[in-house]
Order: sequence, then structure tokens, then C-alpha cells
Amino acid sequence: MKRVLITGGGGYFGKRLISYLEIKGNFDITTSLRNSEHNKIHPSARVVAGDLADPKTYLRMPKDFDIVIHLASNTDHFANRDDSYRDIVSATDLLLKHFESRAITFIYLSSEAVFLGNGPLGGLSERSEVPKSNISIYSEMKKKAEKLVQEFAILNSKSRFIILRPRMIWGGDDSPVLKKLKSALDSRTFVWVDRGSYLTSATHYINLCIAVCQSFTYGVSGHAYLISDGSPIIFSSFVRNLVGEDSRLKKAPSIPRALAFCLALLGDMIYFLTGQKIRPPISRSAYYLSLSSVTLDLENAKKGLYYSPQDAIVATS
Repeated sequence: MKRVLITGGGGYFGKRLISYLEIKGNFDITTSLRNSEHNKIHPSARVVAGDLADPKTYLRMPKDFDIVIHLASNTDHFANRDDSYRDIVSATDLLLKHFESRAITFIYLSSEAVFLGNGPLGGLSERSEVPKSNISIYSEMKKKAEKLVQEFAILNSKSRFIILRPRMIWGGDDSPVLKKLKSALDSRTFVWVDRGSYLTSATHYINLCIAVCQSFTYGVSGHAYLISDGSPIIFSSFVRNLVGEDSRLKKAPSIPRALAFCLALLGDMIYFLTGQKIRPPISRSAYYLSLSSVTLDLENAKKGLYYSPQDAIVATS
């Protein structure tokens, strides 16, 4: 029986990962949550309630785990810099230090957004250079947290520290990406860019669960692995797979890519000129991550983790 700690177990993917591991069996699961009432969602999982960026939380957190899966994060690209640093970097640092005396497998859920510099993200692989500066606070903080994980991998040879970089997690009727799409359609703010004719990679939550489990056995300490469903899909097809044949998608306007980029530049300018008080409807980070082609090369995950995405599961979701 492997003892597993999953941070952020009350989130969209956290809940599904707990259910997935419960079905597989042989896992004794504990999750960390800011709100202990979330325990109602996971009746079989123990809960450590508290803020991972607060040192006091670790006074009541056990250390006798075999596997730590760090999912908890602040995913707001417009979050205050100090809040984002606290929630992502400081929390990761404290969690790593809490287990530095233990021999564990530590899996950090990062994002392809660490590659977000000031250009397109097509054809990403582990050979792609992570930019020195990022145009998104979220991307910058995830990069800093990754660096911490990799530093621990160098200093602590008795444990394994593995980074997974999934792209756009989806599946089920409560995924963040689906909620955003429905919100935009309901508010009549949904707009295509070039009719959504560009390619995108995405990751069904079951495929990410598979990648996590493959990391238990095959993940190499200090390595990062890009994760997706495999072959990229046309963005408009992906949206229709999520939303269904909604007539509002056909009626939605489409703007040229050049205009979308100009609006993104204007959005960033407004955001910074107003002291980060006004959130624009489009920014450069949104432009590069959601309105442009983002495709991942899975060679490293397939060879290193023996990762094989399940097309059948994705096709029926």
C-alpha cells in the first residue's frame, strides 16, 4: 500500500485523480485543502486542512508518504505578483523542504505556459528553450517553482523529483476550459480568431492520470515531461467537441489574427497603465495560449514514461 499526498485535491483535476487512484487500488490517499469541508467530496481520503504557503500547516502534516503529487496552484494569469509568488513558489518551497529528509517520489504539476515568452508556442518539446522572461505572472511563477523542484533533484539523490507539463486539461462538464467557453457564449463575448482554424494540443484528465501513474515507476528525477492527448486537433473542432453543436458557435464573429494580436497588445497596455486594476478581455498571454497554435511533442514522455495516451477515451468524452 503506497501512501500518497495530493495537494489541491478539491480542484477539478485533484478530485478526478483521487477517484482514479481509488479505482486502481493499493493507494492510501491524503489530500491537502484550504477548506476542510471539502472532505465531503472525498470520504475515503484523509485531509490536511491549511494554506500550503503557511509554515504552520506543516506542523500537522505527516511526513510518512511515499508519493507527493503537488497540484495546488494559483492559475490566475492576472493575479497580484506577491499573491502568485506566495501561492506557487513559496508553497512549493515549503512543501519540498517538509519532505527533504524522506525518500519520496515528488511529482509537480506544471504547465506548458512556462514556455510563454513573446512568441508562438507551436512544436514545443523538452528541447525547447524556456525563456528568461515571461509575459505572464503565472508563467513566471510556475517557472520559478520548476526551478526549485529541479534544484531539489540535484541536491537530494534519495528522492525523485518529476515535472509534468500538461496542456489545457479537459473532460467532464466542469472543466475550467469548458466553463470559460460557456461563459463567453452566454455573455456574447465569444469571438473566433481566423475561425479557429489553427492547431492545438489538449490533455484529457484521464490521460493526465495515466501520465501521473507512469511517473511513479518510470519518471527520471529532474526531468520534465510534456503531456497531451497526442496528435493536435483543429481548435474549432476541439471547441465543438466540448460545447456540442451550439448554434451560437456558428453565429460567433471571427476576427483576423493580426487584429487579435493588436487587441492583445492594447489589453496589456490598459492593464499596466491602470495599475493592474482593469483586466482586459484579451492579453498577450491569452493570445499565445488560447488564440494561437500550441502543439506539443510527446517524444520524451513516450520514451521516458512509456506514456501512451488513450485515444478511445478521448473520442468518447
